[in-house]
This record gives sequence, C-alpha cells and structure tokens, in this order.
Amino acid sequence: MNGCLRAALAAILLGLPALAPAEAIPFGEYRLLREGMNEAEILMRVGPPDWVSVSGSPWGVERRTWYYIPDGSYSGDWLTRVIFNHNGVVIRLERTPAWQ
Repeated sequence: MNGCLRAALAAILLGLPALAPAEAIPFGEYRLLREGMNEAEILMRVGPPDWVSVSGSPWGVERRTWYYIPDGSYSGDWLTRVIFNHNGVVIRLERTPAWQ
C-alpha cells in the first residue's frame, strides 16, 4: 500500500463519526501492535482512537498520540497510548492501568 493510499485511508477512517467509544484494547489485540507500524495498520487492528493529541513546532507536526480509553466498567482495564512520529509511524506503545 503506497503512502498516499495509506494517508487517505487514515483520513477517511479518522473522519468518520464514532458509533461508540473505542474503549480499552484487549491484551490479545494489543500484543499484535508493534513499533514501526503505520496509522492505517493500527486502525485496521484496533480501530479509531478515543482521543488524539498532536504536538508540533512552527515547522509542522512532530508527533501524534492516539489514546484508547476504557469505559470504566472493569477495574482491570488499561489505558493505551500509541505514539506516532511526523511520518505516521509508531515510535512507542504505552499501556498503564487506567484506575490506579
């Protein structure tokens, strides 16, 4: 899949209104995520995030963080952060207990 097609897919999927919150990512799905994946691959594996934050500079986006936030129905849920570089490639995956 070329870069333009990946970017278009990501833009389309992120632009769609969410029918339900993304919620927590089950461990079985989380363990399939890897550094080096692109945004489209993450979207295909676990769907759109609950929240996106962007940090940048006057020259453009430096990094983007996607948050998958549990709904609170289960005390053992985990908050997942997927951090992308300016090219939309995963540079870090973080998972912390949501209700400490």
